[in-house]
Amino acid sequence: MLVMFGLGFGIYTVGAVSLLAAMTTERHAAAYLGLWSMTQLLFRGLGIFAGGAVRDVALWMSGSLPLAYASVFLLEAIGLLVCIVILQRVDVPGFARGETKPLGAATALAAADG
Repeated sequence: MLVMFGLGFGIYTVGAVSLLAAMTTERHAAAYLGLWSMTQLLFRGLGIFAGGAVRDVALWMSGSLPLAYASVFLLEAIGLLVCIVILQRVDVPGFARGETKPLGAATALAAADG
């Protein structure tokens, strides 16, 4: 089981860093990498906390440990499907050419680029 977790995490990390590298310029690579690292750290902690809270609430409501864990995995599966839909809309080559308007923190970096 631990091997599967490590394999999945490794595939995820390589994919995420590759997407990050494809969607940035050399000038802003360090800023984007720092933003990505901070986001990973923050939301990994929030995800662990939320998963524990969902498990505890589901266990309290159902009294069944398997059902409590199943509720957490169901929530993760829904999140995965939402992420797949969002990622299918990302135009990596267009973003790299500057054809799309970046949102959020990326807007400040793009504005600094001039």
